[in-house]
Amino acid sequence: MFERWKKRREAERMARYITHPRDARRMDGDVPSYWGQVGRILLFDALVLAGLVHALMRLGVVPPLNG
Repeated sequence: MFERWKKRREAERMARYITHPRDARRMDGDVPSYWGQVGRILLFDALVLAGLVHALMRLGVVPPLNG
């Protein structure tokens, strides 16, 4: 009886993790840190901004930074 209850509880827990990504754990069971996620977002934003500025320089909209 308890085995069935444990399996159902485990299934509910996994369904909750799937529906709420912020609660999801990595495969090794570690919870990703808040500041690690912030750093990853800032790095991605910096790369996107650099690519955008580079494209605008190639089009001649933005003058080159070295004068």
